[in-house]
Amino acid sequence: MPNAPTIWRYSLANPHTGERIGFRDAVELGRFLTQWVALLPPNTNADEITN
Repeated sequence: MPNAPTIWRYSLANPHTGERIGFRDAVELGRFLTQWVALLPPNTNADEITN
């Protein structure tokens, strides 16, 4: 439909395993990230997460 509103979808992929998780909207993505960060060990820095 030419005049239909754009629907955004979001996903995260683990670069090490290829596992992908999909989200319906930014709120759902934000909720997941908030919960995931809360589970990280104390004093975790970005380099430890991405390597």
